[in-house]
Amino acid sequence: MTSSSSSSAEPPRKKRRRNDESYNAQRQEQISRATAYMISANGLPISFVESIGFKHFMSVVEPNYKVPVASTILSRLQFLYNQVHDKIKNAIGPVSFVALTTDGWSSRAQDSFISVTLHYVNDDWELKNFTLCAEYMEERHTAENLALILEMVIAEWDLQGKVSAVVTDNAANVVASVRYVEEIQSSYCCAAHTLQICIKRSLQSVQAYQIILKKASTLVSHFHHSNLAASELSRKQLQLGLKDLKLIQSCPTRWSSSYFMCERLIANRAAVLAVLADRTVTSSSLALKLEINEREWTLLEELTRILKPFQVATTILCQENVTISILRPIINGLINKHLVITDDDDENTVSFLEMMKTNLRQRFKMGEEIVNEVLTEQISSFLDPRHKNLEAECEIMRDVVRSHVRNLIKDISPNENEQIANEQRSAMDFLLKAKSTNEPLNEFDRYLREPQIDYNVSEPLMWWKNNETKYPSLALLAKKILCIPATSVSSERCFSAAGNVVSSKRASLLPENVSLLTFLMRNQKLLQISDN
Repeated sequence: MTSSSSSSAEPPRKKRRRNDESYNAQRQEQISRATAYMISANGLPISFVESIGFKHFMSVVEPNYKVPVASTILSRLQFLYNQVHDKIKNAIGPVSFVALTTDGWSSRAQDSFISVTLHYVNDDWELKNFTLCAEYMEERHTAENLALILEMVIAEWDLQGKVSAVVTDNAANVVASVRYVEEIQSSYCCAAHTLQICIKRSLQSVQAYQIILKKASTLVSHFHHSNLAASELSRKQLQLGLKDLKLIQSCPTRWSSSYFMCERLIANRAAVLAVLADRTVTSSSLALKLEINEREWTLLEELTRILKPFQVATTILCQENVTISILRPIINGLINKHLVITDDDDENTVSFLEMMKTNLRQRFKMGEEIVNEVLTEQISSFLDPRHKNLEAECEIMRDVVRSHVRNLIKDISPNENEQIANEQRSAMDFLLKAKSTNEPLNEFDRYLREPQIDYNVSEPLMWWKNNETKYPSLALLAKKILCIPATSVSSERCFSAAGNVVSSKRASLLPENVSLLTFLMRNQKLLQISDN
């Protein structure tokens, strides 16, 4: 072995610390806080500072820096937490109405956490959200214990009287927990989760779909577990001019995964069949077991066609800053545009479409017979300038919703309405003792005459920003209602970050540190490195 190879195996030599009069305690603290920022922003383990690599790196970059132990960096992380906590509290302090989303998660260490995310419309009519916590929950997940977590969060962040709604998943204990919290005015189940329940139950009602989905899953599993088959599939895709893409496996917890599995299989049908026909790669007995016949491929194509609208709907609903105002228009569109039975539909398709219609109408309360109950989703659609005409409702329900909103704006913040009315009265109004044309009680009718804007407009809140002074009472109600998200996806994404924090190499991370790092990662846009 040469001397160069032997020297490369030696640990890096620590450079001699140089005497630098400019290096002081302030610089030491600055680097420590920057290190804490790096750990929180990149999801690194706190023990990273004790690694050989980091110590060597710092000996090169700043030889005078005394690398701290993990506990010291933890205190700097706590400093960042306090900094972000104060920023959020200052931001939401003046806010009158907020909505919350919540979700649960279990780490690799089987520690349970509850996340809570806050949503609100600020004074500039921007929809904002912050992760308030990823709280460790040692107790059983009973409705009472979950309610205590929500009450604690509301108290900690001074949200009493501000929570207009909470959006949860469909778990019975979570849904029930909200009823125990007096500070929460209303609650809703995640629209995307509810939609996937409808799809799952409708698929289960058609035996032929269940069989072909199981066969497709088995086939995909083979390519996932056989390196030879996977390599040959890539080669066949190249030969056939197809994109080199892996097959997608369906997963019950991943929305639209059945659709993506079918879509990817169909797109790679020729390559898949070529691999199964190659006896140097796939034995005849295995090929027979994995075979999908022509009728079944047709069934997969049909299934992909009818599932696509629901995949598109799920994607839209799960986007950032999507409120419940678009929920009923989307569900109405699915029922009346994409679940229409035609003469070309076979019995499997007809059965699925009929079952899907029933499930959607029941789960989302889309029946025309419901005229005595006004849903917040309907009010939200009315306050969304893209859907104010309420096309998703029957004519009777439209009148009921409008009448309900008319009464709401009479009651909402009467003191503010009186103040706004006085401010808008002109000098001539005052002298002639005439009513201003902009009084709150008249603004409802003027809003009705406003033209509905294009539903493709991505930022309907900008309309309210431009018309807030024109419709002050309705604007106040819009801020309360349009902050409610359609899904609880923002809280679920919190645990995607947590999954990166609690990796396989960090499964023993203390729960309180998981909560700390997850909070910082989710709110890293607020992180700031202090120069002091």
